[in-house]
Order: sequence, then C-alpha cells, then structure tokens
Amino acid sequence: MSGTDLTAPRTIYSLWLQGENTAPELVRLNFRRWASLNPSYEIRILNGDDVNRLLGGFRIVPRQMSNQALSDIVRAKLLLQGGVWADATVFPTEPLDAWLPDRLKDAGFFAFERPGVDRALSSWFLAVSPEHGMMRKWWAEVVRFWSKPRSVRMDIPENPVWEVSPDGGAAKDEYPYYWFHYLFGYLLETDADFAAQWDRCRKLSAGPPQLLHGICADNRPERDAVLEAARAAPVHKLSWRHTYPLDVLETL
Repeated sequence: MSGTDLTAPRTIYSLWLQGENTAPELVRLNFRRWASLNPSYEIRILNGDDVNRLLGGFRIVPRQMSNQALSDIVRAKLLLQGGVWADATVFPTEPLDAWLPDRLKDAGFFAFERPGVDRALSSWFLAVSPEHGMMRKWWAEVVRFWSKPRSVRMDIPENPVWEVSPDGGAAKDEYPYYWFHYLFGYLLETDADFAAQWDRCRKLSAGPPQLLHGICADNRPERDAVLEAARAAPVHKLSWRHTYPLDVLETL
C-alpha cells in the first residue's frame, strides 16, 4: 500500500466485451443502478477494444483466452491503480458510500470471502486502494501464470494451490476454471505478509449476496421475499443466463 490511503478511487469498472448497448436487459439494469446509486463515482464499462488497449504488450493476446480468463486478467490489471470492480451481473442495492469505506479502512482491500470451500474469496466484486501491495503481488502471479497459452479445465481440483504453483500444475498447458482465485490461495500459502494483510481485511461472507439469485432465478417470488433477500447484502451476484422479475428488481 502507498502511504496511509486506504480508500478506493471513485471509479467503478465493469466489462461487457461486445459493448454495453448489446448487453442483456439484466446487465443494462445493473449498469444503470451503479450509476444512479453512486452519482459521485465514474462508471467505466469496458468493451473489447478497451481490453485490447489495456492489455497491449501482455504476453498472451486477448483472442487466445476465454472470456472468463480475460475478464479476470482485466480486473487484476485495472485494480493496480485502485478502484472498484463489479461483474456485469452484480446487482447493487445500496450506495457504495453506505458500506464500503468501513470495509476498506483497516487494510484498503475488500472482497467477499468464501471460507471452507476451494476459494478463499469471490472475485465478482473487488475494491482496492491505489498501488496496494496485495494487488501488485496478485497481478505478478497472473503475469507469471499466463506466460503461455492454456486451455481450460472445468473440474474442481483436489489441490487448487498446486494447480497454479510454478512447481506444480502451472507447468501444464491447462488451467482450472477458478485459476484467478487459486492464485490468491497460492499467495496466502506462500507469502506470510500477503496472508497477514488478508487477515486484516474487514470481510463479508459471499453467501448472502447469492440469496437474491436463489429465490428469483427462473421464478417469480413474492415481493416481500425479494425485499428480504435484497436486504441481506449491499450487492447481489446474479446471472445473465437466468430470468428474473426485472420489474420488481428495478423498484428496489
């Protein structure tokens, strides 16, 4: 971290490779809500051309990567300068200023945690202060891991950290779907300072942000149930592949 600045710059980044105007209705609703709830923030929705410019000089060109891998690399590169990342399918229900500063004030880094599973955190929402040491180390591992083209494996590995370790699975030409999270886990296991900084972070569970999806996906629940799920977290991870009662969500 640089100095004592533990706040994230007031920029919200997201990505829709084909361009915001081509995005599904849910995604466009999310983008509108980020802007309306956070009028003092700059909203930057990147497209494919933006990604090509951002990753100019990166060892693997964007067209050689899956959209999922590319998205993870993009957020890691952007957050070197600090800011907020939200996947295009993240639906906000509270302004960032109502909850995020308190989560950043001890360590300058925030992610929803996933204790007890193969991933220590979720990466669909991240907030980082400028030039943060954790983000620099994470990015260095991203660059190291993507030193060559790779093909995706969809299984959950027995030893996620080994799969991305330079002395282990990283020697192969494959990558596990959650490679980005596993690199974070690799740093937790191999870098004591990185692990200590993560311990200082003020965390929230990734469970409550999944509740709204659980009751709404391909269903039309009672409005009270939607409201209750919406109150469980300030942001909610949805999916553009599912159908939601958007007329209800838009009024929250």
